[in-house]
Amino acid sequence: MRLVGALRWVGLVIGIGASIVAEQGSPLSLLAAAPAGVYVIIASSAPTRILDRPLIKELVGLMGVVLVMTSVILTGLTTSPYLLLSLVPATEVAVLGGLRLGITTGAFAAGLFVLAASANGVVTGATGPALLYVALPALVGYVMKLLADSEERTTHLQVEAKTLADRTKQLEIAHQLLTRLESIVSSETVSPVAVAEAALKVLETAYPGVSGRVYLAGERGPVLVSSVGEPPEEAVRTQVPLNVGGRTVGWVSLATRQGLAAEELNHLEELLKPAALAFSNLLMLETIARRAVERERTRLARELHDEIGPSLAALGLSLDAAITQGLADGPLAEQLQVLRSRVSTLVDDVRGAVADLRSGAGGSLRRHLEELRTELPASFDMEIRLDEYRPPRPSLGGHLKAMIAEAVRNAVRHSGGRKVVVEGWVDFDRGRVAVIDDGHGFEPDELPAGHYGLLGIKERARENGIEVKIESGPEGSSLEFRWG
Repeated sequence: MRLVGALRWVGLVIGIGASIVAEQGSPLSLLAAAPAGVYVIIASSAPTRILDRPLIKELVGLMGVVLVMTSVILTGLTTSPYLLLSLVPATEVAVLGGLRLGITTGAFAAGLFVLAASANGVVTGATGPALLYVALPALVGYVMKLLADSEERTTHLQVEAKTLADRTKQLEIAHQLLTRLESIVSSETVSPVAVAEAALKVLETAYPGVSGRVYLAGERGPVLVSSVGEPPEEAVRTQVPLNVGGRTVGWVSLATRQGLAAEELNHLEELLKPAALAFSNLLMLETIARRAVERERTRLARELHDEIGPSLAALGLSLDAAITQGLADGPLAEQLQVLRSRVSTLVDDVRGAVADLRSGAGGSLRRHLEELRTELPASFDMEIRLDEYRPPRPSLGGHLKAMIAEAVRNAVRHSGGRKVVVEGWVDFDRGRVAVIDDGHGFEPDELPAGHYGLLGIKERARENGIEVKIESGPEGSSLEFRWG
């Protein structure tokens, strides 16, 4: 359009100058300059955005053809100095409206020129300019069409390249998640917590600075298994379901500064499908194993209580009768006393075994601590240095988990520190676990009113034969649990 604007003024200047020189400044030369000048001024002063509107470009083109052709007719037709300017209106329309509209306007200009030439008897010299009126707009329109097609192809290729880049990035992220899951499955630490942590690490790589939490669908509702980052102020929370075969096995809750588009949510669901499948398999295996173990534990507890227990009790009564009635004396009596003591020990062991079996599976204390760590604020660090040779005795496991969890939460809420360490060892019916924080300490014998967590720990420990040792000072506090 800048080139067309320059051609307008060049054609006008050439036309006026040559006309004045040829006509020696006659009134006809000045009259011929008026319509051409009107066209140039109007077309040059109108903004391109207005000229590009429907109907406006057609009207301007027709007006330009009529006005400039008037100047051409007044100054000699085939020898007119305005012939260069007369090519501009159809060319401008070809630039604005394309090939078809340019050819139509050029044909209109050619028709006017041929009619005027016929009326003045100069048909022979009119063929060349008439063809040029059609050919130049056709050429310009065709070039514009090629440019438009090239731009459209470029835009299409750019969109495809961006789509391909996004898809490649998604495949890379999915590959990272699959690699992490493969390493988890091949190790001995496979658990929902490990799977959730792997998924969050991959999300953190894909969306730097994201805050997220992973929930597992438990029997009593969602269970938080892992978290990463702190949610930003005025965060937009988005729930991404983890679905397998129409069943929701968990959720990923993301906190971002801006909401995620529907396309991004679909990409996240696709990305997290391996994690959803891993969750589903873990839940299924745990359910099957738990039911099988519960049935076997119930059967063993029933047999111990109903068969072996009474038999041992009857044996103990028989030994008591033999001892009290003096049926044996000397070395035999001493052997009976030893035997009676061992039977009593067996009865106590059977009673403890029945209690363990009826109490449930108990479970790993270390895994419980790992799950507890995900509930703590991201600003508070929890370090686990626990050697668990065998999980704690089921009849004690629930109490130990509750007491240790209460000690950790108290350290987070009241110690004023930034870190808690859980260290020690566990071997079924024996163990030592210490919860140590780096806070400002407290006075164990002067508990504030309304705080009963430490009192509850002491009561629970006393009822279950667990020794609790409390130490506190300006550099931190320590609660140590010993049993067995």
